[in-house]
Amino acid sequence: MPETTRTWTFRRKSKARFAASRVLANPTIWPGCGVLRATPLRCITVVLPSVPEGPSRLRTGYGGPPLIRSTVFSALLTRWTYFYLYLILDIFSRYVVGWMVASRESETLAKRLIEETCAKQNIQRDQLTLHADRGSSMASKCVAMLLADLGVSKTHSRPHVSNDNCYSESRFKTLKYCPAFPKRFGSMEDARLFCREFFAWYNTDHRHSGIAWLTPEMAHLGQGETVLAARQQVLAEAYREHPERFVRGTPAVSALPEAVWINPPDPQNAQQQLLTNFQTELSHCT
Repeated sequence: MPETTRTWTFRRKSKARFAASRVLANPTIWPGCGVLRATPLRCITVVLPSVPEGPSRLRTGYGGPPLIRSTVFSALLTRWTYFYLYLILDIFSRYVVGWMVASRESETLAKRLIEETCAKQNIQRDQLTLHADRGSSMASKCVAMLLADLGVSKTHSRPHVSNDNCYSESRFKTLKYCPAFPKRFGSMEDARLFCREFFAWYNTDHRHSGIAWLTPEMAHLGQGETVLAARQQVLAEAYREHPERFVRGTPAVSALPEAVWINPPDPQNAQQQLLTNFQTELSHCT
């Protein structure tokens, strides 16, 4: 596969609560939705560029354009205390590439998670852009020095904008609306067991509408085109045998998006910005 630009988002939840008592008896069954409310979360986004044509800010694509991943901190509630969930997500494939449950929010733990995830994903220098909110952990000197050492670029959400990381927000809603999500976790081991089984289900079994009903693993490993071609073949055979069942004509599978964005640019503003940059460069030359 050709190299692709990757983007991760780093997400931290401020005083968010995961009511924690005990994981339900059958935590491996994950229906599509539940009835629990979602708590507002603050978000950190990580952008990972690895395309020869250069990084694209908060944009990701399949097979060539940049990929985006997201890392998150979130609080899981146990009795009289909180556990914190750190999460890294690729925003194009929606694949969870790294996570950790800890007893505190810490720049040292954030640094360790980013470092281990970059090593696991074989991230090279100047290949990754990390987009995050302006929380203390991600804005810390400790994390900034690590990113500089790894050759990772970083960006931050706009000031006073709480929804700059919709991909991580969506992921936490999926997590907290899961019917198996407990009111309280009995211990940190319970929280880790729940997250381990949930993210394994999410990566390998959950079909996502934003990526043509593929699983995140299929999109992340580049299997999407093969799977979609097989689906199209099945639909074509069904249409040949029973065309009367398809009142809208020949059926077609959904296509993978070419790119996804956080804060897509306004074309008019983009052109004006290019013109301004050109005039600035021209004035410097003269």
